[in-house]
Amino acid sequence: MKRMKLTKSSNNEINNNKIGIQSKTIEMLISTKSFNIKQFVEQLNNFSNINIELPTSSTKINEFFEIYSKYQTQQNQPFPLIKFELPISITKIKLPISVRKIDDHSFENCSTLSEIIIPSLVTTIGKYSFSGCSSITNIELPKTLKSIGEGCFSKCSSLNKINIPENIMRIEDFTFSKCNKLEEINIESGIEYIGNNSFEECSSMKYIYLPLTLKSLGDFSFHKCSQ
Repeated sequence: MKRMKLTKSSNNEINNNKIGIQSKTIEMLISTKSFNIKQFVEQLNNFSNINIELPTSSTKINEFFEIYSKYQTQQNQPFPLIKFELPISITKIKLPISVRKIDDHSFENCSTLSEIIIPSLVTTIGKYSFSGCSSITNIELPKTLKSIGEGCFSKCSSLNKINIPENIMRIEDFTFSKCNKLEEINIESGIEYIGNNSFEECSSMKYIYLPLTLKSLGDFSFHKCSQ
């Protein structure tokens, strides 16, 4: 099999330690029967800043995440840090059931994304993975979820309601900061720690339930929650 090599072309931008891969390249790769995800990832490991533009077809996006998630579960080593860019035409993503983890910064600043369906077996959502997704109004977190990273939903300025499942023990720093339309927060029993600035500037907050399991509340956790 001929070894795949990422090169600078009309579809890809390579600059110093950064790479931007456009949707045409991704569509070509996933439609190739000989596509080797391991080789692809090995090459991405040479870069510290990776941007991947997702395809304009929901079907192709789903196919990509099927391949991506299978590789995730097979490897013991960390996946390279990838930031996905969403075409304007795509406002909804349904991740395949094979996804177990959403990595750091994955969908950061995907401002047109209004709905994402997170599979029922996801256990980890990384740091700032949905930060700046300003069109999301509601997101359902699966009961299997055990970890939500720092700043995960910060600046989700249209989010109005969230339920934190019982397996979550920590709400990290800045997790929901600047979600200025967030009105209702339900935190199920199990939470022990709420971090610094975690709900800062949630100026529309009307209701929050804090369970008896809570042991520590960070600095400025509810700073500027005027309601």
